[in-house]
Amino acid sequence: MKLELTRIEVKQTAKALATVAAILSAFISVLGLIALALVGIETSISFDYVISITVSGTAGKIILLLAYPLLTFIFAYLTVAVFGSLYNYTAQYTGGIKFQSERMDESA
Repeated sequence: MKLELTRIEVKQTAKALATVAAILSAFISVLGLIALALVGIETSISFDYVISITVSGTAGKIILLLAYPLLTFIFAYLTVAVFGSLYNYTAQYTGGIKFQSERMDESA
């Protein structure tokens, strides 16, 4: 069965993907906080996505590691929302993504 993706629900898709990105970045932040507590990392920590934030003091490192999941959620949401909006606009003229799907038995 051939299907065509002609429209993306922008808010829902952005929220879902940003949440996944935030969960992954929370895991990374926990690892960073553990490393900071146990080893006392002697390096700068940075958030490089749409903007660049770099810190080197211990308090700055902790604050950035705690804020990292929120920053990731915000910027991932905005990025996916822009992508989804542009896709919806261009899909009107290009026809969208076409793919083939087939039903499978649930017993398999």
